[in-house]
Amino acid sequence: MYKCLDCGHIFDDGEQAVSREYHDEILGGFHEDFASCPICGGDFEETVECEKCHGEFLTDELIGGYYCEECLKAALTVDGFLDFAEYADENLGDSDLHTVEHFMLVWVYGVSDSAITGSSKDFRALMTEEFEETVRAAVYVSNDDFLENLWNYLHDYDMLGSFAEWLYDKEVRK
Repeated sequence: MYKCLDCGHIFDDGEQAVSREYHDEILGGFHEDFASCPICGGDFEETVECEKCHGEFLTDELIGGYYCEECLKAALTVDGFLDFAEYADENLGDSDLHTVEHFMLVWVYGVSDSAITGSSKDFRALMTEEFEETVRAAVYVSNDDFLENLWNYLHDYDMLGSFAEWLYDKEVRK
């Protein structure tokens, strides 16, 4: 499958329009064939399938190479975020500040990144424990605004790709 870079039309191999350009000025002449979108004549690229919805997307449209934004956003749950945060802390981070602590301080309590470094580990651990208990409560689990904050956090701290890879590994191992 292919997707037009101009109009977004998705089409199968063999459906592309082909135009021929002749070059008579060179001894013997020759021609070049150019393939383009059958709708608008624009350039196109091969697509990759989203692992969840099986829609066709350009490689750079898939987060982590596996999921479209809509599917990855739909897969984000509070429990999933907490599980991913544990994985991220064990495998991705080199900081003594854990992912859940950082999210809680930045997004929930509005603390700046620079102010976080001055807080004690014990204080952060106590806040995180309280936060994890609160966040698992029904009021947050079904709250779209809270899930949007989780999404924005993962986006703003360049963690969406890692989240997508973690989710893919988790689903493949099922």
